[in-house]
Amino acid sequence: MEVERKEVEDTDIKVIIEKRMKEPHEMKSKQVHAVPKTKHKGTATCNIQFGIDVITQTPAHGIAEEIRRVNQKRIRAEQLIIRERKLTEAKEAEKKTAEIWEKKRQENKNRSTNAEKKSEWKSEKKSNYLDEIVALDCEMVGVGKKGDISVLARACVISGHGEVLTDQYCCSYKYVTDYRTHISGIEQKHMKNAQGFCKLQQKVKNAIAGKIVVGHGLMHDFLVLKIPHRESMKRDTADYFIGKFEKNKRPGLKTLAKDQLGLEIQSEAHSPVIDAKAALDIYLKNREEWEATLSKNPSNKMSHASISRTNEYAESDSDDNWSSFKNEF
Repeated sequence: MEVERKEVEDTDIKVIIEKRMKEPHEMKSKQVHAVPKTKHKGTATCNIQFGIDVITQTPAHGIAEEIRRVNQKRIRAEQLIIRERKLTEAKEAEKKTAEIWEKKRQENKNRSTNAEKKSEWKSEKKSNYLDEIVALDCEMVGVGKKGDISVLARACVISGHGEVLTDQYCCSYKYVTDYRTHISGIEQKHMKNAQGFCKLQQKVKNAIAGKIVVGHGLMHDFLVLKIPHRESMKRDTADYFIGKFEKNKRPGLKTLAKDQLGLEIQSEAHSPVIDAKAALDIYLKNREEWEATLSKNPSNKMSHASISRTNEYAESDSDDNWSSFKNEF
């Protein structure tokens, strides 16, 4: 970079800048060091580059410290930009996935409409069982010194028809040490002024009362909700497909959605709305076989493990992927 050094009066620095701003763009890359005649006032640098005008007056704390402070500000600004970009991308991905869901649901609805025309009785029966189903998914944050104790932060309940009955945040009565944002999507701002835990708990309780609850890893959802629900009224996709991809292991919802529905989910932070809809659609796709398995084993209907297809997949009483979770009432 070409450098021009001049001894000038204090007021001449502004004149130099004004002249540079009027010059062609290629001339703005020239750096001018204007050295005031009064030395104790320091060295003023006029750096005009890419249309940006900067004047730096040597501060009392020194050039090195000033450079460090400027660099820190620049790094923080860059981190903020990256964070905002990731959040924007996550929202766009969630919106795109929601659109795909809506399109598929509309297609299913059209197919259902055609099927209903063939048999009015089957149509009424189908409508009735959808009214008795809801899907549940919760997002948790961590409390305690290590942030390994899960508490409720967000709860979502979807009707059997795919409508959102509730999707709300709540605050925690304990200090949150880990928001698990990269997975939960929860940030401090979401919980800061949110409703109390008991209010959200009651809303979820009312929404699922007397319903068959579908979900993935329902054990953890009900633990943080602190809501009792009959085992015979739960349909857990994690338990049903245990051992499908790996012996004695419960598959993740992301894997099941890809395998059963051909959809990509959870590429960024989790969305409880999308996760609940995924679990619901997986259940509806396998409903006839699932319910037939339960009806053949009425004595074991209270057991989660009985939901699994024992003839096809291996069962296990323990799972390493789930044992790492710690919850408290």
